[in-house]
Amino acid sequence: MRRRLMRSMKADRIHRLYCNAGYCYEMRGDISKALEAYTVCRDEDEVSRLLITNARENPAHGHYFELRRYYLSLSEDTIRESAMLIACMSMLQSILMNVEESERWYKEMKAYAAAHTGSARREAQSMLLYLDIALPHRGIIQMVDIFKHAHTLIRERKILLPEFSVTSNLPSQMNGGKDFCEWSRKDKELASSIGKIVSMVLGKYGKGLVSLALAESFLEKGLDSYEIVSLAEKGRMQAESVGKTEQCFVAVWLLGQLSLLSGHGEDALERLNSFEKKAGQEVPRLLPNIHALRCWLLMYRGRMKEVTDWMKEAPDENEEFQTMERLRYLIKVRVYLLNGRYEQAVGLLQKLLYYADKMKRIYVRIEAKLLLAIALYHMDWGDWKENMQACITEAESYHFVRVISREGGAALKLLRAEDFIWTDREYKKQVLEECQRMADYYPSYLKKHVEGEVILSPNALKILRLQANGCSIEQIAVQLGITKNTIKYHNKETYKKLGVTSKAAAINEARNRGLL
Repeated sequence: MRRRLMRSMKADRIHRLYCNAGYCYEMRGDISKALEAYTVCRDEDEVSRLLITNARENPAHGHYFELRRYYLSLSEDTIRESAMLIACMSMLQSILMNVEESERWYKEMKAYAAAHTGSARREAQSMLLYLDIALPHRGIIQMVDIFKHAHTLIRERKILLPEFSVTSNLPSQMNGGKDFCEWSRKDKELASSIGKIVSMVLGKYGKGLVSLALAESFLEKGLDSYEIVSLAEKGRMQAESVGKTEQCFVAVWLLGQLSLLSGHGEDALERLNSFEKKAGQEVPRLLPNIHALRCWLLMYRGRMKEVTDWMKEAPDENEEFQTMERLRYLIKVRVYLLNGRYEQAVGLLQKLLYYADKMKRIYVRIEAKLLLAIALYHMDWGDWKENMQACITEAESYHFVRVISREGGAALKLLRAEDFIWTDREYKKQVLEECQRMADYYPSYLKKHVEGEVILSPNALKILRLQANGCSIEQIAVQLGITKNTIKYHNKETYKKLGVTSKAAAINEARNRGLL
């Protein structure tokens, strides 16, 4: 049909058809196909307009990576004519980890600002400050001073900053658009001193930010759960009323992690599933990361079929490494570990560690070092000890407990296999105790097992054995020193794992499987 169209229609009509197609795709939000249509009809003005429009979006919302071939094919003279395109090129090159090129375009922006006056100069100065805050590769060096300066300029109406994304579609403030681990060292102090300033500079993305950032910092350090819940719920309410759905995503995951850490993984799944409906309507770009987090939670529950299904939509690191996909890569590593594909896990982790070092991502480095140690341990490679020690040393320097304890029994096995160096005895005790609790709650997590194998926690097995001996719930509660609700919870989980609906069926199935 396309060949017939080309033969039978005049060039001007074909041009109009493709222009109309471009407009239709643009109205539907399909920027890639719109650009393709404009490119076919050689409408350079429309291509340039659409690229500039996209450049006004923050990287989490704009299609920077997807449209990179269009941006990179622009002539440098064309780019230098637009402050937005210059800023976009600096940001895109940073996302692509081309640090020198990113800084070169930053200098071009300075030159543009110096050469222009009026509104063009103001726009360029606004974009320079935007890049000072947002360029991923720069980390957070002098970020406090930059925010204070930005606050002054905005208050005096000398600049107008574009929209930021603190999270980059990730469920994290501390490890979202940038790595703010260093701020966690002085979380309360910074929240009281510059919290309002940062919130004002970030606009709608700043609503609820201070509460959520404190909640996340406290969670990582293993502090009081009640305070974490209070801060997370407060931040979520602020974000829901006048802020962004992306900030609500942070709150949902913080609360979900607390449920997971207390042994209620199903509650975490319910929270995430409920939020998915809201995200699907308001911010569909969050869905890939929501699906990835669900896969992670399903790994704790041992639901292998659904985990395997998620791998079909996971990004392919061998095709091209995308820095914006780091969360999905880290969860994909865990699926590799669960399936015993240790070489694939090591390969992906090496890419993540390169990214972490290049882009100053402290938290990603700690997490990747731990997962690399787990993979190397199972491969019986001696380097696992070195990587585990590096993880412990760096995590301990921030008092980050949960980055290790979330891996439960997988991390506990390594911690008990070697005498590592710890500087804080209380921190060591907290990490080991939490790892043990997670191992008890989720005994099958990251353990390779054959299809149909069921692994029950020690408490679940004790309850099942006592039930098999004819004990009632009241008698079991007295013998084990636990509540009746806890027994009912374990029974529910046991029935689900065994695929049964009654106590008698559970006992019979457990006996058939050799569990009793």
